[in-house]
Amino acid sequence: MNAALLGLRHPHSGALLAAMENMREIRRVFLWDRDPPAVARVAALPRSRKARPVTADLDTVLASCDFAIVAVR
Repeated sequence: MNAALLGLRHPHSGALLAAMENMREIRRVFLWDRDPPAVARVAALPRSRKARPVTADLDTVLASCDFAIVAVR
């Protein structure tokens, strides 16, 4: 199963990514944020073998996943 994590600057995004990293059912996690450069400056996301590079292309992310978790304020 492929997942998407939408909103990477939210305080809970790191914990959500870590949880998905530990779930056997999830093969890949597509990462989206409206402002990818801001993610690099603000968020301290955990490393993940499953995570794909951060993108601002929401249509591509949604077309690639089976479900999405939205973490936006």
